[in-house]
Amino acid sequence: MKIFVTGGTGFIGKHAVAELQKGKHQLLLLSRQDPKAVFKSTRGMKILRGDLGNIEKWKGGLKRFKPDVALHLAWEGIPDYSPEMSMKNLQASIALLRTLGEIGCPKVVITGSSWELGGWTGEVSEDSGFKPANGFAAAKVALYAMGKEIAKQYNLQLVWARIFYAYGPGQKSASLIPHLIERKRQGLDPDVKNPNGANDFIYVGDIARALKMLAEKPAASYQPPAESYNLGFGRLTGVKEIVKAVYGKDLIKRKGKVQGFWADISKMQKEFGWKPKVKIEEGVKRMMNG
Repeated sequence: MKIFVTGGTGFIGKHAVAELQKGKHQLLLLSRQDPKAVFKSTRGMKILRGDLGNIEKWKGGLKRFKPDVALHLAWEGIPDYSPEMSMKNLQASIALLRTLGEIGCPKVVITGSSWELGGWTGEVSEDSGFKPANGFAAAKVALYAMGKEIAKQYNLQLVWARIFYAYGPGQKSASLIPHLIERKRQGLDPDVKNPNGANDFIYVGDIARALKMLAEKPAASYQPPAESYNLGFGRLTGVKEIVKAVYGKDLIKRKGKVQGFWADISKMQKEFGWKPKVKIEEGVKRMMNG
């Protein structure tokens, strides 16, 4: 299978590309970086030099590649979630979708965010309804809505992979788990702002497996013009549990019950047999040992 990937050198992208390489696919990565500086192996991989801001410069190379599917992971500027940056990414993604339609690509898998559902509590399904929490989430919601219309126009299958709280090797140092790991290494106690906080934490390797499954499934097997899937662990993990996993003991007290929302992952389980394998304790251990 020929797979075109944007954002392949990012946090989730590097793991997704490594997983796709196991399938012996032909990969074309849009990147400004030398792949040899990022990946242990570049087997089956070609680079299309550029970014989403200069599509016309590399559109011809993409057309010649004739991708069977595109995996769109790129989102510039994170953790800049400002309206300006979010709008820039939205416009670039819409332009990419139109380009994919014009060259005849039959399917695109795009990563969404649990923040699209930020106003809910409890278990959320793919049909729970959008409650975007910020400009970034609003841009993702708009991309999904516009993407469906573009998919109809070009007979392009859109697959929306809604990722919950991803963590793992390569995550930004300011994120909760890498931050706590670094404090432990320095011999410092955890500094937790919200001991009652909780999220649906999902290990990046489990996300990569799911993205591979979504990419490999033939476009005709999906319900046109769009399908969406939740990619989470399927339960809340509290900050208290995260701290215990990092430090090996209870170090913070929690007042009251944790609240939040978590993914109903039954659709992925039913259609693909996918379920998360890495529990939080094992995921944190892999990060600490890596």
